[in-house]
Amino acid sequence: MSRVFKGPFEVISSRHIYTNPWITVREDEVIRPGGTESIFGVVDMMGGSSVLAMTDDCQVYLAREFKYGVQDYSIETVSGGLEQGELPLETAIRELREEFGLEAREWISLGMIHPFTNVINSPSYLFLARGVEMKHEPKPDPGEKIEVIKLPFAQAVNMVMRGEITNGSACALILKAHFFLEAEKA
Repeated sequence: MSRVFKGPFEVISSRHIYTNPWITVREDEVIRPGGTESIFGVVDMMGGSSVLAMTDDCQVYLAREFKYGVQDYSIETVSGGLEQGELPLETAIRELREEFGLEAREWISLGMIHPFTNVINSPSYLFLARGVEMKHEPKPDPGEKIEVIKLPFAQAVNMVMRGEITNGSACALILKAHFFLEAEKA
């Protein structure tokens, strides 16, 4: 039997603990680089796209929604999971239309992040959507109750810095957009 390595970790065994349409929980028994045996619980979750929707006068749209996992309300950028065969930008465009009824004149990719690299495998693709305008009636998924917030971009940056926006993808996206826009001015 051949030995299996993931980076410097030797995998002794791997088994799926739980699966649903959005996540798979896996437990890997490994030998760490230092030689000790250990286990890793890994959550493989569908990737997603997050969108910071910005008007021409630098107003942004954010979503306030109760998030079951943290049992609290969260202010976030528009986000959604990649559907089968869908590209990250296609997901971003779809989610912006569905959740806010907006369309953008310009799309800028601001990269990808991994939200919690030791346990969760779920890439989050980040997009700045500029020149957004209301073009459709919002049609969020059944079970979503989203409060749409429109505010100056500078206020959103301050909310991240004050800890009022705590979602990892939203924080990264807002701050990356801030630095992108500042560099664009220079």
